[in-house]
Amino acid sequence: MRGALDPISGTLVLFRFWLEGSYPKQRVFAIGIHRENDHIPYDVAVTDFRTQMEKSLAATGVQILGMKQALYGDTNIYSTEITLGFTEGTIQFLFHPNLLPKRIWTGPRNRNGRRKVRYVERNVEYRWPAKCRTCESEAHLSAACPWPNIEFGGRKPNLHPDGSS
Repeated sequence: MRGALDPISGTLVLFRFWLEGSYPKQRVFAIGIHRENDHIPYDVAVTDFRTQMEKSLAATGVQILGMKQALYGDTNIYSTEITLGFTEGTIQFLFHPNLLPKRIWTGPRNRNGRRKVRYVERNVEYRWPAKCRTCESEAHLSAACPWPNIEFGGRKPNLHPDGSS
């Protein structure tokens, strides 16, 4: 990474090498597949999600490589981190969360000895991996951002020139 500092305005411009291709593994966070203190076990909710997704994702050449519990962003929202990958021979593309369903059905199996399966409908919200609100970096969240504390010649950079914070 390289940078250039304009001493008159105090503006720092960072330059970095940028790859144009899509990554073979992409992450998205799903809020609502499973909830904190849920009566449905996490494993059941994840299995139901995978089962419902397999056919539609296979048609686009995408597969679920992994799912794990995670906390999203600075506010630590309980979510599920989904790692997606491409099947062999598929041309990689940027996978958009809008391609995933907004509603799934999940539930316990054979509850209380009954043969009837009870499913619960869940609304799911998807988000890209969190970024720092100060510098837009995906490497850290706002609480760990180094830029507000850095000085250049006795001056701190103005990270919000339009007045927003």
